[in-house]
Amino acid sequence: MVRRLAEDDPTLCLDFLREMPTPDVMAYLLALPGVGPKTAACVALFELGRPVFPVDTHILRIAGRLGWVEVGESAEKAQQRLEPFIPARLRLELHLNLIAHGRATCVARSPKCEGCCLSAICDFIHK
Repeated sequence: MVRRLAEDDPTLCLDFLREMPTPDVMAYLLALPGVGPKTAACVALFELGRPVFPVDTHILRIAGRLGWVEVGESAEKAQQRLEPFIPARLRLELHLNLIAHGRATCVARSPKCEGCCLSAICDFIHK
């Protein structure tokens, strides 16, 4: 992957991606060996400041429990489903907050539903 990046940009700064439209950035990153949708979205969001919404295991779990996506849906499909509904200006903050929530409260095993700030809108707790 690094060799491929170095061919396109010997400085490895990714500056050439800054001029590309977001769909082209995502296509370029996804074409790199070993880069999947989450990694591409993380690079686009954190390095390039693009309004994308990476879905990791924590976000996928929470989105499933809240009923935003189907339980068992892939992270890639969840990212495609969720991104259009999240205002671009909120994607970074929501991404970071959901990860923190998934690590502290909405954990995989034994979620702390009794202290959850989202319990009123959570499908998981009401089942």
